[in-house]
Amino acid sequence: MSARSLCVAAEKVGRVKAALKRCAFASQQALATESGFSLSTVKSFLNGRPVDRLNFIELCEKLGLDWQAVVAIETEEGAADAVNWEESPFIVGSPITKPRQFFGRERELRRLFALIKRLPLQNAAIIGPRRAGKTSLLYYLMKICTTPEEELRPGQKRDWLPNPE
Repeated sequence: MSARSLCVAAEKVGRVKAALKRCAFASQQALATESGFSLSTVKSFLNGRPVDRLNFIELCEKLGLDWQAVVAIETEEGAADAVNWEESPFIVGSPITKPRQFFGRERELRRLFALIKRLPLQNAAIIGPRRAGKTSLLYYLMKICTTPEEELRPGQKRDWLPNPE
């Protein structure tokens, strides 16, 4: 399995397939259509075969699953094992997708939200070394203004935009 792929842990496959029924998807094809993925990607996901990391996370969200609770990783011997991830704000590895876990970058956030608020809209380039948090920053930009207050840290700023809708 490559670093860009994830798969469901063998012991969690039943839980993932049960989530398909719980979320009222009539079939695997219905999930594929709803999510915009190919049927083969959905079948691979549901059968514990590797799929692209972002596809894995999105499919878990569609099924109401915490992807970190069902993911498998490779051990040094090459076998995939289930992982229990902590809710640490300093995650090395996959991008941070929950605004509650995102810390810092206030200067960059002020600059980006200032560009978004101003007309005409301007482009911005997010550049930096690998694993510096560029994708986490983009997830934060996408979600912070519409995340309910109870899902944020106490006092965490969320009023970056006057009309986030």
